[in-house]
Amino acid sequence: MKPTRSLISSTALIVILALVSGCGGEVARTPKEPKAGQNTAIKTEASFDPASKLTVAVATIADLKPVAGRYTTADEAVARARVGGTLVRLSVTEGSFVTAGQVIGVIDEARMSAEIAARQAGATAASSSAGAGRYGALAAQTEIARARALAAQAPAALEQARASQARAQADFNRTKMLYDQGVYAKARLDQMEASRRVADAQVSAALAGVSAAQQGINTAQAQASVAAANARAGEAGAAAARAQTGIATAMRAEGRILAPRSGRVTSVPVTQGSVLMPGEAIAVIAGGASVLKLIVPETDASRLRVGQLLALTDETGNVTEQAAILKIYPSVMNGQVEIDLASDGPEERFVGQRTSVLLPVGSRQAIAVPSAYLRTRAGVDYARILRGSQALEVPVQRGTEGTSGVEVLSGLVAGDVIVAYPQVEAGR
Repeated sequence: MKPTRSLISSTALIVILALVSGCGGEVARTPKEPKAGQNTAIKTEASFDPASKLTVAVATIADLKPVAGRYTTADEAVARARVGGTLVRLSVTEGSFVTAGQVIGVIDEARMSAEIAARQAGATAASSSAGAGRYGALAAQTEIARARALAAQAPAALEQARASQARAQADFNRTKMLYDQGVYAKARLDQMEASRRVADAQVSAALAGVSAAQQGINTAQAQASVAAANARAGEAGAAAARAQTGIATAMRAEGRILAPRSGRVTSVPVTQGSVLMPGEAIAVIAGGASVLKLIVPETDASRLRVGQLLALTDETGNVTEQAAILKIYPSVMNGQVEIDLASDGPEERFVGQRTSVLLPVGSRQAIAVPSAYLRTRAGVDYARILRGSQALEVPVQRGTEGTSGVEVLSGLVAGDVIVAYPQVEAGR
């Protein structure tokens, strides 16, 4: 058995050597790798636009770092409840557009309505009291007039009584003298004495009438003063009740929740029927110009200036637009600086939507060409390099796209002349 195995192994070795000799040793060879920076043409392009020739050169480009930005608005206002109560009506929802002063909700406070009714009843009662005071003052004025009329008559009655007193006294004196002479009897003297006493009583009564008339005037004036004071108190009470009614009515009007500014409602944290406390948020309204807000490290923010243009990219990394810096906030919070960029069309984007912004953090030497000079096919990027009168397509390695164009990491060297792809072909 051993000789047979040796024979088979020798035969197999001879066959393998014969095959290798017949192929000329090509199996052992490997293709050469192109040197760094060397172009490898893989296709000949017969047509190109001579006007699109571009000489590749090394230039200083910005070193860009993608930073997340958030679309928002310049101003944001919160509509709040000014009084407590039940939210009986809510007329906005997320996404609604409102104008400044628009009623977006109503709070019904039953206590306010009851207080208004009570204040109105108090005002009515105070007005009635004031009317009674005014009527009493008029009656007191009438009594004062009557007392003054009586007081005007009292002096005349007093004078008349005094005159009667004087006559009675004279008659008594004459009768007394004649009585003493024995002319008149005692009865005649007693009669004159009685007349004299009646006259004295009349004088006393007249004096009392004068005093009573003056007292009547004083009493009537006091009553008039009290009535006038009651009228003034009633009017003051009515005015106070009306003021309290106005306050309660104004407080009830505070239940009408108004939009503090014009804009778009971004959040409604409550629902209709909720019981609210004073100061509770009803809706958040975003208004003003749309801005793109960035939060960047303070070391990177020191290189930025107001008015500087920054590139915005889509999800694939391609530059879609440029936005100017509107404001760089002067404060630093936790090593971060807030920056506002100009933005257009807030209705076209969600408030809070994120996008990528290329932030310049330095500069470096690189090759950058316009995007029209590159084409992507089957996941590979190509450029057309000019060799004589022919445009040869070579693979390149694409880098990031910035304001200077698309960076080419490999495949092109300084001095190469490239041409743009035809527009029709580039759009395929």
